[in-house]
Amino acid sequence: MRQVDEKDLCAAIDNMKLHKLFLKAAAKEEEPLRIDALSSPPCLEKLKLVGKLEKVACWFPSLHCVTFLSYGLD
Repeated sequence: MRQVDEKDLCAAIDNMKLHKLFLKAAAKEEEPLRIDALSSPPCLEKLKLVGKLEKVACWFPSLHCVTFLSYGLD
């Protein structure tokens, strides 16, 4: 995901009732994965992030239903 797409993508995700979410940064770019514009998904059970994180999203502490969390660079 490119920085220019962050707000649009996060707004679209916020409108979905997701139980699983997988996000991967753009492969050929050095931009970090930015997900701060995303609201805390209340029903999220599985979260997988691939790419560099600039910082931990402010909504991470509110993920009370997550049973699987994966983070990696590739």
